Amino acid sequence: ISKVRLARSAGVADLKRSAQKMKFLNIDLEITSRRRPSALLTEFADRVLILYDGKVAGVYFTAVELSSCPKAEGKVLAGILSLLAGLSKKGREELAKARLKRIDIGYSKAKGERFEHSFSPALLRAVSGYGCELGITVYEEKTEPNPEGSVERSRHRTLDEQARHE
Repeated sequence: ISKVRLARSAGVADLKRSAQKMKFLNIDLEITSRRRPSALLTEFADRVLILYDGKVAGVYFTAVELSSCPKAEGKVLAGILSLLAGLSKKGREELAKARLKRIDIGYSKAKGERFEHSFSPALLRAVSGYGCELGITVYEEKTEPNPEGSVERSRHRTLDEQARHE
């Protein structure tokens, strides 16, 4: 179970973890729209890795993450916000037309470990200023050996598999 609390302190680098064993994994920018967000992908160019770009349940779903991925979550989030801040007028218009814009922060945690996280009001304003939701995805580490790694399969792979069955 995850719990999100609003923190009183400010700043993008103000992401705080209360659980010692929780691990930051990545931050994705997810866009759901009627049409493929071609202008955005062109503008992002080689600054992002495309995790998924295709139709899911009749709409386009695009998920990207920074191609140069710092290990600190505050720096990754600042990079995502910088991408959005640097959009041209055409890119901003395409982003505004999207049905859903979500910045999703991924973590892994040990089984049974409590998850709690705080975000500053300044960070929440920055994210919402682009019309984005802020999401958290928590993957529970497996206790048994897993040849693909210690974290449950990602939601992106699941969506990819779902798209192949449509």
